[in-house]
Amino acid sequence: MSVSLLLLLCLLPGAQLGRERVTYEKVIGRQNVKKIVIETLEQKVKKYSAGGYKLEYTDEFASAATDGILESEVPPDATPSQVVSRLRDGFGRFVDNIVEFAREKKNSLDRVIRFSTDLYDQYMHRPLELQKCGEVPCNRPPCCRYCDPPPCKPGEKSPAQHLQPAV
Repeated sequence: MSVSLLLLLCLLPGAQLGRERVTYEKVIGRQNVKKIVIETLEQKVKKYSAGGYKLEYTDEFASAATDGILESEVPPDATPSQVVSRLRDGFGRFVDNIVEFAREKKNSLDRVIRFSTDLYDQYMHRPLELQKCGEVPCNRPPCCRYCDPPPCKPGEKSPAQHLQPAV
């Protein structure tokens, strides 16, 4: 009995090391995350300009979003191309949602939306029931560890959450 307990104690620290968090930064690197953030912002600027809005962002906003993304977890078995796709989709959703958030806060006649660190902070600190799944960055994943869509109702668990260990 004591030999099996000793063996268990020796193996337990190794098991904990194998559970290291896998993040966007570890899989695709800081520079690639920043590049995707800027590319996505530029695409959204064009999209919203065609719709009659002028979308502007500061370098500080892009940096804050990048910093929020870098430490966000991704599934440990995701390939770099899957992580890039997840980031493009999730950050695109984030930008669309923050545009809606900014529109709600502004005078409807003002067609200019400026992304700043102040807007970023306000958006990231919304009440839990106003948060959305599938966004990257995600301030507190409301549905699951990797913030997968589809959006969940408050208090509801996504299928992915049932598969994740408690954090």
